[in-house]
Amino acid sequence: MSPNIGLILQIIGIITGAIAAVLLYVGSLGVPWRMQSYSGETERERRYKIKRRLMVWLGLPCVFISAGCQLAIAIWPPIN
Repeated sequence: MSPNIGLILQIIGIITGAIAAVLLYVGSLGVPWRMQSYSGETERERRYKIKRRLMVWLGLPCVFISAGCQLAIAIWPPIN
């Protein structure tokens, strides 16, 4: 692997890893107390939960892309 490809993979891995960390953190937050209702099924709460679930589903592919880039850098031998 040429040094330029290794550097590109490293940058992609770092960026997608950072994005994944932020998305998964935001997706893990629960419904704030001020938004909660007694029944737990208001439209506002459902929208909040759907947004958080979307954050998690966007964060998971970023984790795999980041891990794949880092594995590719570690496994493929450099070309001199």
